[in-house]
Amino acid sequence: MDWRRQKVEVYRREQASLKLVTTLFNGDELSSPILPDFTCAMSTTGYVYASLFT
Repeated sequence: MDWRRQKVEVYRREQASLKLVTTLFNGDELSSPILPDFTCAMSTTGYVYASLFT
């Protein structure tokens, strides 16, 4: 997370190293194939909104 540039970098482990998968900015949503119903909205207000629908 880089609060100055207002971005979040998402990495995934591949074998013994981390690989950059995506970079998220204000207005983007974080999701995961491991948690298919989970979303997390990125916001410049400093608040993160998460939602998990069952």
